[in-house]
Amino acid sequence: MADALRSGGRADEAVLLVREALTQLERCYPLAMYLGQVWWIAYQVLAAAGHTDEAVAALQAGRSWVLHDALPHVPVEYRESFLTGNLTNRSLLAQAQETGVGARG
Repeated sequence: MADALRSGGRADEAVLLVREALTQLERCYPLAMYLGQVWWIAYQVLAAAGHTDEAVAALQAGRSWVLHDALPHVPVEYRESFLTGNLTNRSLLAQAQETGVGARG
């Protein structure tokens, strides 16, 4: 929904929705959406709205989740596919590298 709002030129509403979603992540994870996608959309919405610090924090959290929380549970033979074949993971990790987030830990 936040991504659709952003694409429709309703950035302020998208930012509010993303902030609410990130607040809810502190209590529980979404059941109907891939967690990596939540972080990726949050980054895109916040970056597009000029909230750079929040966007980078979302990108860092997403990168950390993919590499440190999810990846260890992926069988070794599927890890490359998980990192590069999954569009969300690939996009999130590439943006993190481009932004320099990967250098921060």
